[in-house]
Amino acid sequence: MYCVRCGTKAKDGDYYCRKCGAVVDHEGLEEVTEFPPVPRTERRPTTPQVIIDGEDDINWTAVLGFILGIISIVMCWTVVIGFFSGILGLIFSILGRKSQKKRLAKAGIILNIIGGSISIMMGLYYVFLFRAIFSEPSPYIMEFERQFRSFF
Repeated sequence: MYCVRCGTKAKDGDYYCRKCGAVVDHEGLEEVTEFPPVPRTERRPTTPQVIIDGEDDINWTAVLGFILGIISIVMCWTVVIGFFSGILGLIFSILGRKSQKKRLAKAGIILNIIGGSISIMMGLYYVFLFRAIFSEPSPYIMEFERQFRSFF
């Protein structure tokens, strides 16, 4: 015997569905004056999903955070674009976690943290590279300049 409302298979002797509570056994129902109570552990609270007309099912803040996470990883070598897209994407991904669909927001948070971190490391690398180039010249550069001047 199956429930008419939800399709769950009912056990023999059940008068109502254990999942949705609909009446299952219609034969002999007149003889029953009292239904056995549903055990507390088998009741599941259901929250109705409210759908507003014209509102779609897409979590746009999480999508934007995810896209900015991809941009921050791809553009991490530019430091400024990678860092700021990582910060903005992190903000949008955190805001996107308030929705029912959280997977894309979590992926966006991970991408933005990785992209922002790589951007910071690239910025530090550029600073150290700049200091190494424009600080005291190395002996190899000094030798190259001496030979270059002697050639001309």
